[in-house]
Amino acid sequence: MSIWHIQPKAASKLALWRINETEFRVTRFDAAAPLLTSPSYILLDKLFEPVLSQMKEQVSWKPAVIHEPLRQIEWSNFNDLKINTQLEAKAINKLDASGFKIWVYAGKQVFLSEPAKEVFENLANGTMQFTPAPAFFKSIK
Repeated sequence: MSIWHIQPKAASKLALWRINETEFRVTRFDAAAPLLTSPSYILLDKLFEPVLSQMKEQVSWKPAVIHEPLRQIEWSNFNDLKINTQLEAKAINKLDASGFKIWVYAGKQVFLSEPAKEVFENLANGTMQFTPAPAFFKSIK
């Protein structure tokens, strides 16, 4: 089974500041992508919740709200993820990638097993990009 890096097809330059456990404030405006990451948060569109529910031992989440006070915009369609399973670049060939699995690398890069990727791909409706893990790690060296 393969491991896949997941990211939005249209990258967002939206930058957020965590206000509290469930709220974020925009510090740099852009359109919101279905996956927003930084070393301090991983926000995923609630559309993907059915897949997350298949991985409850590996990930927890809570609803998140993003506020943009200047434009009076509020996004409430996100979950704030805490992924418990860490990925090490040198260990990708040794991991059990069968079934629904999710990993995080460097605090903000999200990886999925092939079965999880297939469901994500169907739900994403063309908004997400999937890169095989070896190709991702080759590109960041």
